Amino acid sequence: MLVLAAPPAAGNFPGGVAAELPEVSDRVLSLALHLAAGIVTAVIGLELMPEALAASVPWVPIAAFVGGGALFMAWRSSSTPSSTATALTPSLGLLLALGQVPADAPEGLAAIATLRAAGIPRRTRVLMALGFAAPILIGASLGCVALRQAPNRSPSPCWP
Repeated sequence: MLVLAAPPAAGNFPGGVAAELPEVSDRVLSLALHLAAGIVTAVIGLELMPEALAASVPWVPIAAFVGGGALFMAWRSSSTPSSTATALTPSLGLLLALGQVPADAPEGLAAIATLRAAGIPRRTRVLMALGFAAPILIGASLGCVALRQAPNRSPSPCWP
């Protein structure tokens, strides 16, 4: 699971570094956020929703998606959907992890550009950019623990 979580976890850092080079305008910041949101929405729409609609009780994953989106908007944290998707199939988890990476770079750029505009010192910004990986890796690990007893369609991605 941590192997699947590593690419999205590392994806924020290049965007954060890019925000350190030139001055990032409000327009570039807005475009980066829209790009990230569009990529994540496309991945979810193309890969996760067909799985959700095929479930025996489709309203549960749809309600979870809507609730998670609302929580994300309220909290504005970076996350990866690959841990629960891997409970379905490892290939879906891999696809979602790889699909998340292109969205993470603009997220990192937006986050670090915002911190830069707020006058946060460069050292703190770089440490924060490195720290973006922590919630993703911790979330993937907690997802494995929470789902270890869940019925799988495939072998556990967490433990051999």
